[in-house]
Amino acid sequence: MPKQILIVDDNEDSCQVFTRLLTKEGYAVTLAKDGAEGLQRVAQSRPDLILLDVMLPGINGFEVCRTIKSDPSLRSIPILIISAGIDPAIQEQGLNVGAEALLTKPIRPPDLIAKIKGYFNNQHSSPSTP
Repeated sequence: MPKQILIVDDNEDSCQVFTRLLTKEGYAVTLAKDGAEGLQRVAQSRPDLILLDVMLPGINGFEVCRTIKSDPSLRSIPILIISAGIDPAIQEQGLNVGAEALLTKPIRPPDLIAKIKGYFNNQHSSPSTP
């Protein structure tokens, strides 16, 4: 069964690029266009990893991340926050709310795939229940 990745981003072009790239790599992709929809999709499908844009209509990416990480049943889902700028304050805030990493746009496809595979490989190397 392919790993499920949720992309929460209101930029349609970014969603299309990420979706093509990730499905080509064999991942199943689900999309959400804003923070509220992202939280709803996480609760419904419990994805294996989340790509989360910072700037979203309504609930911003930091608040979405904080909400997910505060739920004991969801906090183990890796969240990679996506930002359009390299601002140390944004990076710090992303890590403070529980994100595993912050990726800056434009994201090079090989870097994104390597980062995602790294999180999935780390999950496989830890003890799991049958």
